[in-house]
Amino acid sequence: MMAAVSVFPLALIDNLTQLNCSMDKSPTRSFESRVLKGPTLLHRLAGWLGACYLHVVGKTSTIQPLDDPDYLTCRKERQPLVYALWHNTQAFLAYAHRGEQASVMVSQSTDGEYIAQVMKRLGLRAVRGSGSRGGGSALREMIHRVQGGGQVGVTPDGPKGPLQTIHGGVIEVARATGRPIIPVSISSRRKVVFAKSWDQFIVPLPFSHIVVAHGKPFFIEPELSLADAQSRVRDALNGIRDAALRALEAAPSYLSSRLANILYPPIGLAAVFLALIRCRPTKL
Repeated sequence: MMAAVSVFPLALIDNLTQLNCSMDKSPTRSFESRVLKGPTLLHRLAGWLGACYLHVVGKTSTIQPLDDPDYLTCRKERQPLVYALWHNTQAFLAYAHRGEQASVMVSQSTDGEYIAQVMKRLGLRAVRGSGSRGGGSALREMIHRVQGGGQVGVTPDGPKGPLQTIHGGVIEVARATGRPIIPVSISSRRKVVFAKSWDQFIVPLPFSHIVVAHGKPFFIEPELSLADAQSRVRDALNGIRDAALRALEAAPSYLSSRLANILYPPIGLAAVFLALIRCRPTKL
């Protein structure tokens, strides 16, 4: 599910009918054959370290799911889905959806390569493109993957905001494929918030209590106006964010969650050691 993820304005695609017809040409081959500058050793090392850190956070924290029953039904039936999440929550959501081979938009910038490397080591797929570079091809590829039965993740306010602005990418993917949007969010008791970043990016800390919430699926009807569609997505994302916050406030106290592991060094150190072994690099 889930980093500098790019979304695109509606102007990138003027005619959905024409777009859907182009899906028959299977853009995956041409998209993946497009040459991007390969990752450097630093990119690979940073990707491994980032994935290791998220494994450590996950293994030493209490993860509390908060899932809508309709979402669980979609998961059980292996339906193709369009996940939507605010840009600042994506770090741990990538870990929460690890190994699912979901596709996430990532910019073609140098910074985007760091994110792509983390996702690769978490078993996710990066679709490279943003509003300023490769956006149209990336959006068509996302639609194609959903139509092929896959899952995709989009941050409507990414990659550069403004904060909680709904750009057109997630709406276009849902409308073109006829698949539901799943609003997603997290809430972490122990975290670092980068207050000076445009999105106030959130990075959970180890030995925390983290709520991972998936809201009720909803569709974007063809006749729905852009303004109404944006309002629906925004309300759904803010609603699931608030639900995650309420669940965290009602959760067990600080010391009664898995943070207590830190009081027992053998347990805490063993969890960290197992996490590091699991994400050890096979090739940098």
